[in-house]
Amino acid sequence: MGRMLLAMVCLTAVLGGCSSKLHQVTARVDSVRIDQQTDQGVRVLVTVVAENPNDTPLPVVRTRYSVSLAGGGEFAFTELPKATLPANGTQTITLPAAFALNGADAVGTSYKVVGQLTYEPPGEIRKLLTEYNVPLPSASFKDEGQLP
Repeated sequence: MGRMLLAMVCLTAVLGGCSSKLHQVTARVDSVRIDQQTDQGVRVLVTVVAENPNDTPLPVVRTRYSVSLAGGGEFAFTELPKATLPANGTQTITLPAAFALNGADAVGTSYKVVGQLTYEPPGEIRKLLTEYNVPLPSASFKDEGQLP
C-alpha cells in the first residue's frame, strides 16, 4: 500500500503541471459578539470570513473550532457546514458557542478563538488521494479580545 500511495503522490506532482495551481484559502475572525445572555449563561457568535482566490468554487467540508471565555471554560465543536467558498470571492460563516456563567455579565469578558476550515479541491486525483487518507487542505483562524 505504501508503494501505491507514493506512486499516487508522484502522479499528482506530474499531473499538477497540467492543471492550474490551487492557491491557499485564507480565513480570519471578523467579529465575536454576544447573541443571547440569560441568568444561566451566554451564547456567543463568531463570524469568520474565508477568502477563495481560486477560479473554482471550493466546498467547505468541516469546521473545527474552540472558543475560550475567561471564567466560562471552553467550547469546542466540529461542524459540517453547508457552505461553499465562491470562486474569487468570500464566504461568511457564523459559528455559535455557549457558556454557563451563573448570572455573571459576559460584557468585557476575555475570549480566545482558534479554528480551521477544511475544504475540498476539485478533481478526480483529489478524490483518489482522499480515499487514501491524504489530508484535505485547510485555512486556520484565530483571535482574542474582549466581548463587546
